[in-house]
Amino acid sequence: MQRVHDLDSKISLWIHQAGARIPRFVLRLLEFSGDGVFWIVAIAALACAAPSSPQLQLLVPDLMLGFVLDVLLVASIKTIVRRPRPIYNKGMYVISSVDHWSFPSGHSSRALFMASFFWLKAASSISSSSSSSLPPSPPWASLLEFVVTVEFLALSWAVATAISRVLLGRHYVMDVFVGSILGVLEAAVVDKFSHATLHQALREKLSATTIAWR
Repeated sequence: MQRVHDLDSKISLWIHQAGARIPRFVLRLLEFSGDGVFWIVAIAALACAAPSSPQLQLLVPDLMLGFVLDVLLVASIKTIVRRPRPIYNKGMYVISSVDHWSFPSGHSSRALFMASFFWLKAASSISSSSSSSLPPSPPWASLLEFVVTVEFLALSWAVATAISRVLLGRHYVMDVFVGSILGVLEAAVVDKFSHATLHQALREKLSATTIAWR
């Protein structure tokens, strides 16, 4: 196990040093986009807008569930493993710096959760539409192309965010790898749970709550 840790540390340091020429503001922007506080605000904004959009009413509870699941899993694993961050890690945000543990990467799990979640939702919508009486017309082809393009951009952002954690010196490669796998699994769990009766009740409760806010 120590040999794996040493190899992980060497590779991570090499990647961190190799990315020194990348503008730091780009990496910090990716860091901010995957930060938990940013996604709390984003999901809250979507919840406020949900009453006016049937699509958002379906998505917001899933996003809330995924975010809570991610926080609980990542926090639990970090508390158990307690792997320190790289010694060359510098300049973290005040909120993020409170989290001293490195394994797994929460930014990576959140980013891959979001990309995987929207991919599963898009695939489900496309499958439902294609199985209906909808003919393969140009508008349908354009919609499919749009969905694929957006999902490609989302996946590119997620991968870039995960890699930036090593480039910034926040995490080791293994932290990012496990965090990414965790995010994909979270998306799969939330997608399966979205069809459960309990989740339907949660959706109705959250929808009623967001309407009350307005």
